[in-house]
Amino acid sequence: MKSNATVNLTEAVWDIENLFNLTYAAPEEAYSEVTEFVFSLNFSIDAQGNVLATDLYNLYDQAKATARTYYANTDFAEKGFLFMTVELGEQSGSTARMDFRGKAGERCAQPTWHYHDTAIYMGPFNGTDNWHYADGMGKCDGSVLDSGADKEIERNLRAYLAATAETPETESRAVYVNPIIVEFDGLDKSDYVFYRTNTDATCIDFNNMNRLFQKERRLIFVIIPENPAYGVCGYFPTYIQIDGQFKNNNGVTYITHVNEITYTQRMLANITTVGEMRDLLND
Repeated sequence: MKSNATVNLTEAVWDIENLFNLTYAAPEEAYSEVTEFVFSLNFSIDAQGNVLATDLYNLYDQAKATARTYYANTDFAEKGFLFMTVELGEQSGSTARMDFRGKAGERCAQPTWHYHDTAIYMGPFNGTDNWHYADGMGKCDGSVLDSGADKEIERNLRAYLAATAETPETESRAVYVNPIIVEFDGLDKSDYVFYRTNTDATCIDFNNMNRLFQKERRLIFVIIPENPAYGVCGYFPTYIQIDGQFKNNNGVTYITHVNEITYTQRMLANITTVGEMRDLLND
């Protein structure tokens, strides 16, 4: 290492984000619940807007320590770390900021992937799966109040993701680099995502649950990755988050499912090259 070697800020963000996920991320595990933690770290830059490599090493150590603290304080019995995204924040004089978003969850058994052959649409939902559109509203019959159509569709899309991901060969493991987040809701994608201007019509029957599942599956796994406009050609939908929301756009109110999809380049790498995945809590 040369004395006073520097790294530009774009490379610095790339280095920290990808090394963190290479070492700790396990997005393909099954999670029954997921939470997000956010923090920022400041660091010094020179007159050209570069950071000393030695300062970058120290910043990475600070990020690990801070993330570990947040992770340890999550209320999960079987903790799992899904993913970290890093963005460059404000720059002022000789100082810059990096913003970190980590996702952690409660590990659970991988759900069995299956379809129900329904009256109209094939999909994972059967005649008992009539749900209000948002988490916490429960089923349309007033039961199961700890979920909603958004989280049920999300859960089944994640199960589909895990079932279709290429399995690493012996002595290899999957690694995830260069994350890109794509966001949309039913106003943007009314042909694929739940969207209603009748905000009192909150119930989605099981046939429409299957229709929405099939539509979003195609959108997330096929249409977006094949459209150059999104910049994720050849990328893998590593993390899927769907949240039912009441929204207003130019005076028009509507209810919809807001999708936040993290795409990454997923590669199968030899463990002797990249090392074993580590536990953020115990490392």
